[in-house]
Amino acid sequence: MLFSEPPVQPELAQGLETCGFTVQWRDIDTNRHMNNLVYLAYARQALPEELWDTAFSELTVKYSRQLLLGDTVRCVYRRGEKCHKVEFLGDTGVSHAQVLFWE
Repeated sequence: MLFSEPPVQPELAQGLETCGFTVQWRDIDTNRHMNNLVYLAYARQALPEELWDTAFSELTVKYSRQLLLGDTVRCVYRRGEKCHKVEFLGDTGVSHAQVLFWE
């Protein structure tokens, strides 16, 4: 996918909250935000267990707001055709990031 192309917006099923966590010190990078790799680790954990070992063809990550030490997060999973989305929602329901796993 090229940056000049518009992002693909898959049709997704109703969301299911699959896990939650509080951002801890070990999750923080040198900019005092949650590290990008930590987003991916939590997103994989939020997938249904039967998908944990799936080798996806592509990942798309959209960061909307930073997550900071002590923030409480809910992960919501949605399934689409050949796509799985995990959204990171803060206490107020505001989206902080979305990770799309493409089959």
